[in-house]
Amino acid sequence: MKKFLLSFKYAFEGLWYCIKTQRNFRFHTAAALTAFLLSQKYDLSGSEKLILMFTIVFVLMSEMLNTALEAVVDMTSKEYNSFAKIAKDVCAGAVLISAIAASLTGIILFYDNGNFWYILFDYIKNPLFWLYALICIIYISGIIFKFGGKTSDK
Repeated sequence: MKKFLLSFKYAFEGLWYCIKTQRNFRFHTAAALTAFLLSQKYDLSGSEKLILMFTIVFVLMSEMLNTALEAVVDMTSKEYNSFAKIAKDVCAGAVLISAIAASLTGIILFYDNGNFWYILFDYIKNPLFWLYALICIIYISGIIFKFGGKTSDK
């Protein structure tokens, strides 16, 4: 039983490591939270919310697997290695594909429900939208550049 419980501890440590050190993971987490909140506010069906959830999980898992692969490659090869570069680049490409697929999924889900234009125009005409947009830009910039902190992303 102790080993079983320790496995959860290690899993949460891995998740915390990604949140703490990986700029792109933090960005994807912020985008996922935004998509989730929009899905609650606008009338997505249960199956559409499920599709959105699986898409979000797919992107976050891709980012975590990319981080793990980069750590293993860095551990095994300190000097430049063309095979190490290929492994890292291919894994990063997989994350890119998952992020593009997630973006398209979100657009399709909200657009198909007629919410895409409603969301856009509803917020643009609201003065609080511009304040919210400014806060989001500052927040996302902080996530991407992690002001005042250290990140292991290159």
